[in-house]
Amino acid sequence: MKILENLLPYNQESEIETSKICWFYDETSDLIELDLETFEKTLHRLIIPENNIDERICICQLPGNKLFCYGNTIGWADFSGITFIFNENYEVQVLPTGTPSLGCCGTYYKDCVYVFGGEFAERFNIDKWRWEKLIKLPSRTRWYSSTFLNDILLVTGYDWDKIFALDLFTLSFSSCPISLLWYETKFLCNFEDSAYLIDYPGKIFESGKNDPFNWNLIGNFAGSEQGGIIGRKALYNKAWYFLTGDSEIIKFDLEEKKIIRINLPLTY
Repeated sequence: MKILENLLPYNQESEIETSKICWFYDETSDLIELDLETFEKTLHRLIIPENNIDERICICQLPGNKLFCYGNTIGWADFSGITFIFNENYEVQVLPTGTPSLGCCGTYYKDCVYVFGGEFAERFNIDKWRWEKLIKLPSRTRWYSSTFLNDILLVTGYDWDKIFALDLFTLSFSSCPISLLWYETKFLCNFEDSAYLIDYPGKIFESGKNDPFNWNLIGNFAGSEQGGIIGRKALYNKAWYFLTGDSEIIKFDLEEKKIIRINLPLTY
């Protein structure tokens, strides 16, 4: 069985919408799934070769209610211990493993999963069933976050004070004119023709329409000095949901452009 076969055609303007957000529990293969409509949790035990999954593993939404997982297992300090995908029936398929990726993130765009982590940007080409190393990252960081706008991939990280734009035609990085804080948790996302950055200390930035090089501060909220590091996100019903390490969900309402904080223990 190949779970990645016959992915649904996807006319992609925004990241893929889903009504659930998932994370691995307590360094195991137990997956907690949160329903974003009811906020009820369900526990699933995945059958995978490696049972000890690091909470920092990248989980990326694919078309057809499939999830791509890439990153660390316990005991692998600085490179991908496992890469796999699972579907809505929680059937697992192990994939080829990529290269170094501590605290990585992933974004699905045009039949590829783009992964930022360690020292490199890579993509898993679903049609060719292989990893392709793209370019060395501008510098090394932790707890990456990424999204896209047109054919530009946007990425930032905990140790960076800016957003970098990866042009998929030239495979080159440019720095976006935006000033952020070092050593803070940041979340990138998009919707229709704009990208957004949630700076966890309490700021909301919006890009120009189809313009990743024009950013404006559009709001503030009561953030946190430390922030969370889990970094799960989900787009649902015109809102983005971000799971942090502070036992809460951050909801970003895309119509009102405001943040709502929801208390949520990470345990089951």
